[in-house]
Amino acid sequence: MGRTARKTRSPYAAANRKSAHHSSDGETVIYRRTGSVNATTQRVPQQQPTASLSPELEQVADTVTQRIVPELKDQIAKAIEAIQRTPTLCSTPDTDLSAAHPSSTPGLLKYIYNVKLGAGRCADMGWLTYDQQFRLKRARNPSMNWGCVDMELWLLYISQGVTPTQEPQISQMNAGILERYEKKSVWIIGSSIVKHAFTHARTTYDGIHLGLKRKKCTIWWQGKGGMNWQELVPRIKYLLRFEQEPDFLIIHCGGNNIGSCKLHNFRRQIKSSLCKVSELLPKAKLIWSQILPRLVWRNGQNIKSLNRAAVRINNFAGWLCLKSGGGYIKYPEITWNEKGLFNMDGVHLSNMGNELFLYRIQSFLQEVV
Repeated sequence: MGRTARKTRSPYAAANRKSAHHSSDGETVIYRRTGSVNATTQRVPQQQPTASLSPELEQVADTVTQRIVPELKDQIAKAIEAIQRTPTLCSTPDTDLSAAHPSSTPGLLKYIYNVKLGAGRCADMGWLTYDQQFRLKRARNPSMNWGCVDMELWLLYISQGVTPTQEPQISQMNAGILERYEKKSVWIIGSSIVKHAFTHARTTYDGIHLGLKRKKCTIWWQGKGGMNWQELVPRIKYLLRFEQEPDFLIIHCGGNNIGSCKLHNFRRQIKSSLCKVSELLPKAKLIWSQILPRLVWRNGQNIKSLNRAAVRINNFAGWLCLKSGGGYIKYPEITWNEKGLFNMDGVHLSNMGNELFLYRIQSFLQEVV
């Protein structure tokens, strides 16, 4: 009677017992029995806690994220500002556009749509350049309609934007051949007008290449103060010692010779020099840049007659260049009675005059390059 009855353990007592086991790779695995005696065990992996960065690492990550190249940061800021400003103009035309430009509201709305459409089609910031160039053209020609698309600017800045996925796949050898034949070079040789234009181009958005570098075209400015016509050929010979023959040669020279000799003698000198230049640069196209009018001429006091002489020289030299397959750049906005386009000396151009001078050269090169 004193013997204690032996307890019998039910097979279901440990039905839901769990046992832990550490695998060889350090993972803690829990085995759970399933509810019957002969049932197999299930392997339930234990979830590891999510790792979080320490405050020091978070501070380093924030610092790295905030260190953006200043130029890229400015472009992003301009793009964000333009995007943020566009919905406001579109959503409240009655309060903003109608009040400021009641007669131009439909055209402005269409212009906003065109810029947004261009932003969606180009891979780079071409839409921003289109906007800037369109506004510059309209500032010179206020009669332009905001709602009309400028096809020239659209083809230059929007249609030519190619995404990386759209670039053709070509071999390295063919790429070198294409690069050699696609690159274009332009020389602009002349007096201090060219020198001052180069200095002004450095401060503009398009730079010294006038925005043509995207078309693989580079411009080499060679302006010399007081340069006369007799220095043109020696200057080209000197430049050929350092650079290869250009594709286009823009000549802006001869203004300092007007009044120092008779016109028929000067025309004879121009014809002879252009023949020599064609021999030195057989593949280059000669482009005559119109001699600008002046308020003061160094070789005479009769301003009106000297300006007329410049017109006659321009017509003759421009005809020679066109006859040889070259071109002729005119500056119709720059006249001798527009005194605001000249500096105090009456010879060199003001900032606005340089803008018009560069605009005409840029427009010409965009068509021929």
